[in-house]
Amino acid sequence: VIVEEVGQGGMATVYKAQDEVLGKTVAIKVLRPELTEGEQYLERFKREAQIVASLEHANIISVFDYGHEQGLYYFVMTYVEGVSVYDLICRNGRLPIEDGIRVCSDILAALNYAHERDVIHRDLKPENFMISREGTTYLADFGIARPIYGSKLTRISQRVGTPIYMSPEQVKGGNLDARSDIYAVGIALFEMLTGKLPFEGKDDVEIGRQHVAVPPPKPSSLNPEIGEALELVILKSLAKEPRKRYQSAKDMAAALQGAARACRLVIPEKAEPNTMYKRLKPIKLPDTAVVAEPPAKAKTVDEFLDSLESENARITRTRTVYGIAALLGIAIVLMVLYTRFVSLVTLTTIPPGAEVEEGNILWRGATPFVMERMAIGKRKLRLTKRGYKATEVTIEVSAGQLVNENVILQPDKSN
Repeated sequence: VIVEEVGQGGMATVYKAQDEVLGKTVAIKVLRPELTEGEQYLERFKREAQIVASLEHANIISVFDYGHEQGLYYFVMTYVEGVSVYDLICRNGRLPIEDGIRVCSDILAALNYAHERDVIHRDLKPENFMISREGTTYLADFGIARPIYGSKLTRISQRVGTPIYMSPEQVKGGNLDARSDIYAVGIALFEMLTGKLPFEGKDDVEIGRQHVAVPPPKPSSLNPEIGEALELVILKSLAKEPRKRYQSAKDMAAALQGAARACRLVIPEKAEPNTMYKRLKPIKLPDTAVVAEPPAKAKTVDEFLDSLESENARITRTRTVYGIAALLGIAIVLMVLYTRFVSLVTLTTIPPGAEVEEGNILWRGATPFVMERMAIGKRKLRLTKRGYKATEVTIEVSAGQLVNENVILQPDKSN
């Protein structure tokens, strides 16, 4: 029996319901009726039910049943009476550091279990972290999860997700693995402990560019209570290159526990949502008070790809224009330099074989001497030959002109 609607997403609506047979409260996720005509949405919805049903973990919401009736597709899952981490951030500004680590550790435990079964989530964000009244953290919404070693996905399916939590390789439509989920956990942990997102922008494309190319700020610059060891864990999880991140959820969880010990933090066994605000320590920020940024509404796949590709086209055009301008500039500089050096100087002596010096620098070769493209202006030369007096000559070199200088050397009778 449907009790009430408890939430809506891009693909489905979730209802609280009472299972009269089992006598327990459950949640029913129903695919939006307008999407039932699309085969890809039906397949994704069914895949979510199958994937979650195959994952039995204390921190993953369980699926009990899947079916369709009167044109509606649904599956029945665990009902979590509690609050999402995103709602807590909006309500309190951020989470206490100890509670943030507790939540993140639980999520990493769930991910490690899923990754060991070759399933990556691909849409991790505080909205999908649910905390029950008892303090248990659950990972929800496997709507775009997929097997790591499954069939080759299209470029479109690899970019599905919420752009503000996407890994650089996910933004670029590259190959994804467990380390993409690690990156998203890092973004979520940054937001949980600071109340801010590391990357902000006017649209998804700009944020995506920052994921790919801009280093994240230090979390301690937004929350001085974050110790150095904990900050290093967050920043490592946000490395641009997957090989520089933690290679597994288990590795990150171990590093997180080590950082907590280094910072002398006592991590609670449960994250109590109703008392978190009491444990929040006041912090003084350099700018304004912490205000949680709402999660970006994920665009449709086509909208996101179109905006990304149009932006890439704009960048390509801009680079082309700048490239042409740079080439023209180089050509002009070369022309100017060429006009300053273009000339032909011939220098002969009687008798030949004299060495030529200019400013105590000996020219290569001996007279008769020919030099092309000599710098314009007055040149003072010194000619020397054994048995003859040293002779100094001044020549005038002009752009584009031929300079022909003949010098008669005088015998040195003193020897």
